[in-house]
Amino acid sequence: MNNIQISITYTDGSSEQRIYPVNNGLLTVKKNDFSKDVKFIDVLSEHFTASAGEEGYFIVPNIADILDNEHAVQIFFRKRPDCNHVFTASNMPIFAVCDGSSSILAICKGMHFEYDLIAEVKDGKYCLFPRYNIEDVDFYEDITIRFFAIEDANWCAIARKYREYQLETGACQTLRERVKTNKVLEQAAKGIEVRCRLAHKEGWTNVPKEQTLENEPDLHIYADFKRMEDVVDALADAGCHDANFCIVGWNICGMDGRYPDYFPVEPRLGGEEGLRRLIEKTKSKGFLIGAHTNSMISFTISQTLDQNDFLFDKDGTNYIWGVASGGNCHVMCDKQAYEKYMKKTQEEIGALGFTGINFIDQITIFKPRTCYNPLHPITKTEVAEYRKKLLQSARDAVGCSSSEGGFDFCIGSYDWAMYPVIRYEPELPEICDNTIPFWYLVYHGIVLYNAFPKTVNAMMKAPEYELITVEYGARPLAYLHARVFEYEGEPNFTCTTDEELKENAKIIGEGCKRYDKLVDLQYEFFDEHRKLADGVIYTQYSNGTVIVVNYNDTDYIYENQSVPAKSYLRIDA
Repeated sequence: MNNIQISITYTDGSSEQRIYPVNNGLLTVKKNDFSKDVKFIDVLSEHFTASAGEEGYFIVPNIADILDNEHAVQIFFRKRPDCNHVFTASNMPIFAVCDGSSSILAICKGMHFEYDLIAEVKDGKYCLFPRYNIEDVDFYEDITIRFFAIEDANWCAIARKYREYQLETGACQTLRERVKTNKVLEQAAKGIEVRCRLAHKEGWTNVPKEQTLENEPDLHIYADFKRMEDVVDALADAGCHDANFCIVGWNICGMDGRYPDYFPVEPRLGGEEGLRRLIEKTKSKGFLIGAHTNSMISFTISQTLDQNDFLFDKDGTNYIWGVASGGNCHVMCDKQAYEKYMKKTQEEIGALGFTGINFIDQITIFKPRTCYNPLHPITKTEVAEYRKKLLQSARDAVGCSSSEGGFDFCIGSYDWAMYPVIRYEPELPEICDNTIPFWYLVYHGIVLYNAFPKTVNAMMKAPEYELITVEYGARPLAYLHARVFEYEGEPNFTCTTDEELKENAKIIGEGCKRYDKLVDLQYEFFDEHRKLADGVIYTQYSNGTVIVVNYNDTDYIYENQSVPAKSYLRIDA
């Protein structure tokens, strides 16, 4: 690859084509190369074109149409009607092509939060290219794309190459390397994640949109701190070990209550004294414990919020992300959230005695958003830096940090992803053919994760849910009093009565024991994933271990060994 065509469209409606060199695999389009305002720039490489009927495919890392996390997909060069799709949220700044004999991986760096990936087929001709949308953000850094030629024509090889790049450039470290100096992380990898939603406001989501102390709803309590001590005892008695407990809604007015206010600790749950007792009880049983927080949203009922800290869209309005327990979710500027509120909050959480994985909601499930507030404007690249700082502050406070999704701009700053991908079986855009677990092959052995919302509480569901966890190399998640709508209305762990708690603790304990049989693989890379037959999946790890998962109702024979129905076979090298 020597040269690439750049198509520039200007805000005055004019356009031009330029040829840029690719030096040692690196394309650089300097922001100072343009003397007038740019609307958008298309990067057009002949290597990312094909004719219908040719062998090969494109890889797009995220099919979400909004700023969210979804599966990576393959687009095969088959004959199909003209169509196109704009992919707006690359959770990894990559795209790739296989041509049947080799592959090319493109890694976007400069301005990498500002492009959409456009895939189209017209008159039997396929193309895939990034379009950098410059008009609303201006050029704040050079566009750079690094291209890697890969001899193998296989998407798994492309994933391995991107993983290699991330490690070599210092974007992240392996789990094996980090546990040498982080014993909290070492313990967390051994055990499952146990979350419990303690409380939220009555009537949610039908609550006043802008709350005051006078119209604030009462608190609905699922479990107070004393009841959580019973949960800890029950799980210990059931044989669960090394789990990280994350308590959700411990703060003033419960989950999504008065952010950015977290203190005083909610008195109706037992206050700070009760929370400290819970923390000590949890640690005495050999468990970890962390806290749930959210740096992105704020509520006007907050007693400390300065509304000058809101994130502004380009039109000068504050961006509101839906409604939660505290009313309208006013999005805060990430810079202000970190510097004025959340760094201090993480330190205060650490001072309570928490040791485990602190959870910061949303910040890795959504692409960074430009703040146009004239008091503190920041670019998406700067947003990413503040989110990394925030996750690191949570790590510093309690040992480990976590967030919700799989956007990888923070990949070196957190230790557990609640779910890298939202939908297990999404509806695909017309141009896409099938999904691939690309993210999982890149980051297994680097961060811990639960696979999907579908696999939350997998141990209490039908066998295929745990098999999904096994197939994707995930660390299990049990969630007591979860928001059921978020998890497809499926069964929910509860601790309302002693009978419920004992029964559910037994189920969680059994799930923990099953995870023990696979926990050593958390330290290995996930290298291969392919379908052997309908309902039968082959995976291989970097140490040579093979897992064959059989979702069918009948046994499957793999190399003279039986894989039982609705189960899996582990073959060690």
